Amino acid sequence: MDLLPRSHSEFHSPEYWDDFFKKRGTKAFEWYGEYPELCGILHKYIKPVEKVLVVGCGNSQLSENLYDVGYHNITNIDISDTMDFQDGEFGVVLDKGTLDALMTDDSEAVVKDIDKMFGEICRVLKLGGRYICISLLQEHIMTKMLHYYPEIGWPLRVHKVVTENSENTDKEFHMPVFALVATKFKKIPGMNPYYALLRQQISKRNVSGEQVSLSLYSQDVKEPRYTLYIVDSPNKTKNKFAIFIVPQGRETEWLFSTDAGRQQIASSAGFDRVVIVTLNRKHQYQDLDSIKAELSTKVMELAPPGFKTGIQVPFLSVGVDIGCRIVQCEGCSDLSGQYVIEDVESDRGETYRRLIFLTNQNIVQSEARFKQVLKFSTKTDVVDIDPTMVSVATNWFEFKEDERLKTHVADGLDFIKKESESDKKRHVVMIDVDSKDTTLGMSCPPQPFVEQEFLKQIKHLLLPNDLKSVVLQTLTDIYPKVYVKKIEDEVNTIVYALAETSAEKELKGDNERGNKTLPGKVLESVKELDTLVKKCNRQTEIKLVDMFNDMKLANC
Repeated sequence: MDLLPRSHSEFHSPEYWDDFFKKRGTKAFEWYGEYPELCGILHKYIKPVEKVLVVGCGNSQLSENLYDVGYHNITNIDISDTMDFQDGEFGVVLDKGTLDALMTDDSEAVVKDIDKMFGEICRVLKLGGRYICISLLQEHIMTKMLHYYPEIGWPLRVHKVVTENSENTDKEFHMPVFALVATKFKKIPGMNPYYALLRQQISKRNVSGEQVSLSLYSQDVKEPRYTLYIVDSPNKTKNKFAIFIVPQGRETEWLFSTDAGRQQIASSAGFDRVVIVTLNRKHQYQDLDSIKAELSTKVMELAPPGFKTGIQVPFLSVGVDIGCRIVQCEGCSDLSGQYVIEDVESDRGETYRRLIFLTNQNIVQSEARFKQVLKFSTKTDVVDIDPTMVSVATNWFEFKEDERLKTHVADGLDFIKKESESDKKRHVVMIDVDSKDTTLGMSCPPQPFVEQEFLKQIKHLLLPNDLKSVVLQTLTDIYPKVYVKKIEDEVNTIVYALAETSAEKELKGDNERGNKTLPGKVLESVKELDTLVKKCNRQTEIKLVDMFNDMKLANC
């Protein structure tokens, strides 16, 4: 049955929808979820006494379901309706799939129609009213929502609709569904409604386990000056409130860039609430005292419940300074997007040069200690798909090719495939590739680099012996007897190589008898060493004899 329109303009045509429902019959068309899947979110944002406008209702049973549970003030409209409404007439405008149907792309004609629709929604909603949009949240729709409503001063919330456990076996769609809730606020110059809501919520309750953050901007600057993470301790502590300033350049470290790391800071600091502040590379900062003066008033508005005004709030940091960051270069690559090269000073006074992709600022793509010269003693091939990054390495990181270091501008997947199909073998293959798709939940590497076929190609490319085996083989080629002992719960292995000495005759006799343990004279030496160790440290529990007794012969 062909129900799809020939173009987006048909979504505006009453004839298309009349034909759609004739072909479909009397069966209700539930866009993106049944009522049981949506009711939790809808009941949270809709009060039974409010007037509700359902736009693009079609033949969905959603309005009927809401009516049955007490929502009796519902108006349904569809494309064939030409009803006029008063300004601020409704408390809620409910849209279940209509925006997705109308905004098929982000072309100029489509966006113009959507702006007109959004303008009408803004007009008919009263102050404090909510526009609830049930959507698949494709990228162009998400971008439109995130730009349109925050720009007019409306806070926007996003919820994922849980459909996995639905009892509905006749689903029209099998894709993730989201509910976006935009709340109408009167726009006040210099006042962010999201900030006002956040302040109100965190002043009344503990937000432990939640990811709460906000950005503070300077006037006429697009990039935030400060990013604040509010971290609450799950347990009561002796101290109430503190501010932690992350030194410049260290915001990419695990401790400061992840929720688990920030939670560790809060636990170690011993405060009910810690506001962790990062500094943006687009801004200049004088010193810690100037940052304190700049932030003091604003961060006091983020105090935990029960915090008494007038109490001095401590500012914490790592070291005594805010660190040093010098941006050396900013650029844009067709393949890697925007990037920045910066010099950052560590807490030990060492300077590091870093390459950071701005699509994923919490990951340092490359880092080298300043003026450190790297010499490759082994033959190394470096592969990068982006020629711009090769230029960056050459111009900013002193990368130089020679007879042992070669660069290949190619797709790493293709390069490994060709290498594995040839007779070439490698001791080591290193994968250091970032993922541009942040929705996958894995920053490095991209998914194709961890799929079975690619990993099999790497296995085929690698030499069968690891370095440890190579070393043991070399030792057994030189020494008459080599014994090995794997240490429990350790990565190390003890290797005991015996040279041709006065014990040679005993060694040969052991070989003839098939004895694979240490010879008696060697064990006697171990016992003497054991006695000396215990004399030096009576508390030691190490028994060298026991360790050496079960050493195995490697070259037999």
